[in-house]
Amino acid sequence: MKRHFTPLLCLLILAALMAACQSTKRSASTVAEESQGIALVKQNIGSRLPSGCFSSKIHLELTVKGEKTTANGSLKIRQGQWIQLSITPLLGIEIARVEITPDTLLVIDRFNKQYAKASLEDLKLIGNTGNTFPALENLLLNKLFLPGESKGISPSGIRQLSFRKEEGGGIIATLKKRNSSQASRSFQFNAQRELAMTRISAPQKYELAWEYSDFTNTANGRYPATMKATLQSNLATIQAKISHSKISTKKFDAKQSAVPKRYKPLDIESLIKTISDL
Repeated sequence: MKRHFTPLLCLLILAALMAACQSTKRSASTVAEESQGIALVKQNIGSRLPSGCFSSKIHLELTVKGEKTTANGSLKIRQGQWIQLSITPLLGIEIARVEITPDTLLVIDRFNKQYAKASLEDLKLIGNTGNTFPALENLLLNKLFLPGESKGISPSGIRQLSFRKEEGGGIIATLKKRNSSQASRSFQFNAQRELAMTRISAPQKYELAWEYSDFTNTANGRYPATMKATLQSNLATIQAKISHSKISTKKFDAKQSAVPKRYKPLDIESLIKTISDL
């Protein structure tokens, strides 16, 4: 059972996340790059989910320490409130469920009839625990986000970004670092004006590259049907590929699952050990 669902906890080890000197006179090309970059960022932050809901069927391929695991399931997101990952590898029968709220993490192992529930603050999955939920939510929704902004990047937050044009027509937006210890963060837009990659790097801790491809039309605009996340740390390199299908933005009710009374609880230490043993 562990091979099926505990690797998914890697997706929770997501992270919280350059600016050059300018002369008083900027070239016309620099101004054009900034103008185009600002337009792309505004386009990204402006495309919100009207219903506040997202759901899809997923196929997950996870590679940890050279060992590959695959699983089918579903993903549901209620913006700002709740993320649910359900694993159903056998005839649509759920064997595991991972749920995250802004405050808690709940993992239900239906196969072994056990569960773990912990506060994100106790787990400290991302250096600044206040970033854990919004970081994961925005990564999954193909959205820009900045430290301390729980609902993605605000219009005023655009001033924290610098812009650089790439060959081929793409634009890279980079967070202006305030000090050497702050995590760097960049967002890469392709020539089709789509957010193609979010890259986050914490010095001497980890680097996360979250790539988006195979954009498809949905009722709420274009969405990447394929995501590839690569997390490199001092402990291991973890790669996850998420393939989406049956994407929907229809509204649904969302509340944290009730755990059957007969299920055995695990403590926080056991949960952390499960993650570290991957």
